[in-house]
Amino acid sequence: MMKEPVEEPPIKEASSAAEELATVRTEFVSRVSTEILTQLLEALVTAHVFNDLEKRRILEGNPVTADRARCTIDIVINKGNKASRIMISHLCTKDPCLWSELCSSSDQQRLLKY
Repeated sequence: MMKEPVEEPPIKEASSAAEELATVRTEFVSRVSTEILTQLLEALVTAHVFNDLEKRRILEGNPVTADRARCTIDIVINKGNKASRIMISHLCTKDPCLWSELCSSSDQQRLLKY
């Protein structure tokens, strides 16, 4: 069986991947499930965005899922656009509905600012 080509995650032209993650940060922290976050952390280790020690510190240092999510997204944003793009790609794969909701929510917030 042939796999269907994977679409690139929707990232706004005018913003970088790190800026896009920063825009959805609050909603990501409040909405991501423990299961998706755990899968995302594993994927980020496999993609060499995190090493095992960084992953362990996130998991052991933050017993609450929201704190783990906040720590994860902050570290990825600080690592720059390449790491942010990798996280977005994995999030789109692991939970495309969540990513769609995050983008929709951030678009609505942008519209309210104008």
